[in-house]
Amino acid sequence: MRSKFRGRAFAGALAMALALTACGGDGDDGAEGTDTTEGENGEATGGGGDIIFGTTDTVVTLDPAKAYDFASSNILQNVAETLVGFPPGETEPAPLLAESWEVSDDGLTYTFTIREGVTFSNGHELTSEDVKFSLDRVVQMAHPAGAASMLFVIDSVETPDERTAVVNLSAPNSTFLARLAYTVATIVPSDGSYPAPSAAISEDDAEEAETAADEFVQEELIGTGPYTVAEFREGESITLEANPDYWGDAPANDRVMIRFFQTSSQMKLALESGEIDVAHRDFSPDEQADLEGNDDVQVIQGEGGRTRYIVLNPFHDEVSDPDVRRAIAAAIDRDRINEDVFNGKVDPIYSMIPPGYPESKPYFDQYDDAEPGDFIDETVSFSLHYGGERYGPTEPSLVQVLERMLEESGLFEVELVSTDWAQFTTEAWPGADGQYPVFMLGWNPDYIDPDTYVEQFYWSEGFVGSMYNDAEMDELVLGEQAELDADVRTDIFDQIQQKAAEDVVNIPLFQEVPYVFARQGVSGLEDTMDQTLIMRYWLVSKN
Repeated sequence: MRSKFRGRAFAGALAMALALTACGGDGDDGAEGTDTTEGENGEATGGGGDIIFGTTDTVVTLDPAKAYDFASSNILQNVAETLVGFPPGETEPAPLLAESWEVSDDGLTYTFTIREGVTFSNGHELTSEDVKFSLDRVVQMAHPAGAASMLFVIDSVETPDERTAVVNLSAPNSTFLARLAYTVATIVPSDGSYPAPSAAISEDDAEEAETAADEFVQEELIGTGPYTVAEFREGESITLEANPDYWGDAPANDRVMIRFFQTSSQMKLALESGEIDVAHRDFSPDEQADLEGNDDVQVIQGEGGRTRYIVLNPFHDEVSDPDVRRAIAAAIDRDRINEDVFNGKVDPIYSMIPPGYPESKPYFDQYDDAEPGDFIDETVSFSLHYGGERYGPTEPSLVQVLERMLEESGLFEVELVSTDWAQFTTEAWPGADGQYPVFMLGWNPDYIDPDTYVEQFYWSEGFVGSMYNDAEMDELVLGEQAELDADVRTDIFDQIQQKAAEDVVNIPLFQEVPYVFARQGVSGLEDTMDQTLIMRYWLVSKN
């Protein structure tokens, strides 16, 4: 999952936060007035009080056809829904808006039975036509900033009746159900609230394609989820209110506000003072250590985590030689990065598929026993680009350590270039606006399957893989997706990782351990800190 722009905190966000704090109160005041709502399954669910979250992320868009950053996707996952989803702690897709489904023997046809009695927040009743409209809209818009490529395998969607949606694939895909759990497959109403092109947008130029797709972007989010959007102040905050007509169990709170902080130090002060209840993404290691020693703050560790990596553009003159890229890989000391930058709080990785997956093979560890001089004998100069503090306050320190590692070998001269994130995302990839030879990125998984760490990096239609554009790798990636035999698929993943370590178009560095910090009395966070990285606000409450 890509991330886009950084947020800015303003006085208005603080004023709203204080207002919410006054409404919800603390301690006994926060519990006063709590009501009990009966969900679809007849289970009593407590709903009451307000929760204020803080983050250094910011929401970019509320349109599922355009969203492909963590913060935007997280709002979508709380306000809108997909046909299937990943329940907390689960790794297999489960029914959501589809109460059941059947898959044809050839793996090409998925027949979904749509849940009855579900309405959108605008009152429109969910039918199969909404499913067809939503999936067709994303594919036809193909917004360059979005994740439409995840649904490339959809050939057509049929609606034989109001409760049945039939999705036909162009080829079998073992990850298809998992993909439908991501926000790109969010179901929105087909009642005219969302504009959509009548046919696929076809523009050869990426900038023209984005301009054309932007004409259909809808920023008023209409969903079927546990919350509705009460207010969105771009760059400041977003407030969600419990959906009174939600078909499932009511949220554990009445309202959630997410404040966007410009710096982690501001967010830390807000948490310590009680202005916010929960803070996550991203603190520096020193700030984390300080919070861990605060008796008023609880620390919850999650599973999985964002992976960080270096992209080397094989079509750029500075690093087009594979031996140069291998020499760069040989100069990387992940343990040094871990200690010097992160105080031992990240996990070094040697494959883009992190070690939590049994398919992971650490083929990049071959460079631990090598030296840059094993591959090149002349000095190479290149620029290393990064998006400021887009990935947290440690980013400048990280690139400086990488620079020292490379230059200490005596075979590299590195220029560090920091660029505003909006400009960075425009210029990094090949195109009219330029391209970077080497740059830093991070990745949050789109779904739970090792393919989510493969497709976007090594397939020629993937957002990073488009610079790789290797026919042999394309065949391997599409092969593992089409393969339904788990053992055969594992073997293909092995071949992908081995080839990736030989070609070195991405260098995996480490996986961050996800943490969330909360005031005492906040509960439910443990239930949402799984490897999907979804922050399920509806599970969180205050005593």
